[in-house]
Amino acid sequence: MSQIMKHVGKYGEKPCVVIMREMPDEPENCLIVLTAALDERKHSDLMDVVQSSEAQQDHDITNVLNRRQFTDGGLMLPELHYNKKIQKVPVGHVALTPMPNQSVPLAEVNAEIRRLDGGYTPS
Repeated sequence: MSQIMKHVGKYGEKPCVVIMREMPDEPENCLIVLTAALDERKHSDLMDVVQSSEAQQDHDITNVLNRRQFTDGGLMLPELHYNKKIQKVPVGHVALTPMPNQSVPLAEVNAEIRRLDGGYTPS
């Protein structure tokens, strides 16, 4: 059975890593990295981090990416930003794919997380 994988999704039909589920003061936008836009080594390094237990346990992958390095030594988050690999896109255009053949709109995930963080307890 496949393991649930956080932070991975699709922007339209393009695979991506969701760096920030929603932006501060802009909950209608998120930050993503289109994985196909990375060279093979950087793609592999990024996916290794995304699949790590550290990233899977962290609610916000930006914390992890700000500490981890690409094979060439560059810090991941600053390098992705500097090389313009991080894109701001509408939340409504992104779906998370926590398992193969499963797709959940990011807007629904964000709404559920806000509901849970607000202290709502189902009866």
